[in-house]
Amino acid sequence: MLIGAQPSIKSNDIKRAGDIKKLMDDIRASIDIPTSEYPAVREHFQAWLKDESYFQDYDGWNLSKPGTMIVRLYRYQRATSLLHGDSYKILPIVKVIKTHPEGFFKDQPPKFVTGMILNVNDSIANIMVSGDWVVWKHRMDVERPQPTIPEPPKFDGLLNEWLRTSRFAVDKLNPSPDDDWTFVRTENDFNLIYEVPA
Repeated sequence: MLIGAQPSIKSNDIKRAGDIKKLMDDIRASIDIPTSEYPAVREHFQAWLKDESYFQDYDGWNLSKPGTMIVRLYRYQRATSLLHGDSYKILPIVKVIKTHPEGFFKDQPPKFVTGMILNVNDSIANIMVSGDWVVWKHRMDVERPQPTIPEPPKFDGLLNEWLRTSRFAVDKLNPSPDDDWTFVRTENDFNLIYEVPA
């Protein structure tokens, strides 16, 4: 190569970069629902605030550490296509399903009680697709034969951290989609209570 000459860019590299950009655009477009659906989200959220029908599913579990509780993060979910999976609207709000009978301090009641609606750090609602997952998805879509590599976590950020460290499946032999939104957290994770309008 001559000094000062630009390295040649192969057409396959350009196509691969274009494929990855299209994949990223498709993923971004499919994750969050459009604002035109927010009225449906609001209606779903109002019903979610009142629904305690699943609390009894957790009766067989007792929290062993004072100041801990089981919570469920709010999400509105709808199927988009087989290609993209589901679209979501996550709000930084959880509902308390169950609490330890004691708070962090000895002989103190828990700070929160079953049924309370609590605020979470807003960053939990920011879904960021991980670069490792994008590369994995591209390889699975393009390479033949398909590589036999495990799927890495799809999301980065606070939600992924919660999924890695405190996700809770109530039925270990029969997990449900709700388990991906149910967590064992501590009282210290929350500092605002939402008063549900009557």
